Amino acid sequence: MQPRRWLGMLALVAAMLAGCGRPAPSPSPTAALTATALPTATPSPAAPPPRTPTPIPLPSPTRTPAPSPTPSPTPCAAEVCVLSWAFPLRRPIAPPGNSAIAPTYPFGSDYHGLRKPHHGVDMANPYGTPVLAAADGVVVFAGDDIRHPLTPWPNFYGQAVVLEHHLPGVPWPLFTLYGHLETIGVRVGQTIAAGEAVGTVGSRGVATGPHLHFEVRLGENAYQAAQNPVLWMQPAAPDDGALALRLTDPSGHPRHLTAIVLRGLTPGLPTRYPQTYVEEALHGDPRLHENAAVGDLPPGDYELEITCCGRLYRRVVEIRPHHLTLVRWRLP
Repeated sequence: MQPRRWLGMLALVAAMLAGCGRPAPSPSPTAALTATALPTATPSPAAPPPRTPTPIPLPSPTRTPAPSPTPSPTPCAAEVCVLSWAFPLRRPIAPPGNSAIAPTYPFGSDYHGLRKPHHGVDMANPYGTPVLAAADGVVVFAGDDIRHPLTPWPNFYGQAVVLEHHLPGVPWPLFTLYGHLETIGVRVGQTIAAGEAVGTVGSRGVATGPHLHFEVRLGENAYQAAQNPVLWMQPAAPDDGALALRLTDPSGHPRHLTAIVLRGLTPGLPTRYPQTYVEEALHGDPRLHENAAVGDLPPGDYELEITCCGRLYRRVVEIRPHHLTLVRWRLP
């Protein structure tokens, strides 16, 4: 090949190599702006999560063992006793609200087998009715019972408040529970005075309508420690009294009876239909060991009528103002 031709080809290769190593031209300001200004979707602010009270169950400041269900000496050894009795708790609903206990589903009843055994009492009221502390105390639970159940079933009371009380003459801590609340107005650790609002009536959890579920727990904040509130709450009227029954078989074991009538013997006295506790675990007040109780009874004479074992039994009992009548009856 001729030298001139070789020189030409070398010059062409050199030019090509020079072009490959040349930097790319810089984009114009307009091109740069277009590249960074492409429209993007602006995310909408996320909706805040629903506000629900945070349940903060705390152990009680003093862990006192629950009273033993083993029978202990009662204030009176007779079959029928009329006892001077302290009713230390205020009604949790104040006028014009309804503080009357619903008679169809009393403490210890299972509503003829259709519901769970009732560990408290119900007071029907409209939504928003103030719920009041039954005594001076400290808040040990306030919130929902979904993550921290207050019963064997989550979300049974929906929203609830539990207060711990130390009452004169009561050697164990007492807990009051306010269930199915629509709103909660207290926080855990807060000191509450008797009569102060802790929330409002609702129907959260397992409830068929707006009402307050009021529960009394003795010795520990536990479902199995429930006591009949009618033996702790002040009577609805200043002169009212209460009746407690211990109805057993000849061996002394509690009987479950629903065919009981308490009939006033003078005009103006009511007729009531108490039931014994369906669960033997609800062993009653440690001083009484009752298995049925009725409160808000005007004073006077009543006939207690019990159908048991194919027979009808009757007994007249007296109710005195602000006293408790205890009847212990062994039935065949």
